[in-house]
Amino acid sequence: MIGTQSKDILNIQKLLNNFGYNVTKTGEETGYYGIKTDKALKQLQKDIFSGELVKKLDKVQSSIVSNSHTIGSSDYSQVFSRNLDIHTKGEDVRSLQVFLNTHGFQIAKSGDGSSGHETDLLGTLTMKALARFQKVNNISPANGFFGPKTRAYIIKNY
Repeated sequence: MIGTQSKDILNIQKLLNNFGYNVTKTGEETGYYGIKTDKALKQLQKDIFSGELVKKLDKVQSSIVSNSHTIGSSDYSQVFSRNLDIHTKGEDVRSLQVFLNTHGFQIAKSGDGSSGHETDLLGTLTMKALARFQKVNNISPANGFFGPKTRAYIIKNY
């Protein structure tokens, strides 16, 4: 297996990194199955059988919760205070992406905009996810523009 490269190996490397097995720096996975990937995978297998994996998963979950940008409903009126359109930048854009990702309107499966990789730039993927949110919630027009109607809906309902 050492010396092979594939998308499956890339996904395994991402998983290993997320669980703290540090194959590479997060985001620098290559999909190449080398000595570091082999060592990390063997350690994962060992941890599964020894019970250490449960401890690591608890640590990962705690990290996710402590680093989350999830916002309580009473805070949305403070976070979302302006209109957001294509190419808008700001932490409110990042908060909108987190909101969409955590409420079933995934922006991207991986990379920029994906859960845990939200950005401060509102791009086309965010607008598409927002348009889906608007359509499902009967906010018209469902065009991906974050204006007064969508802002009021989120503040009232979340």
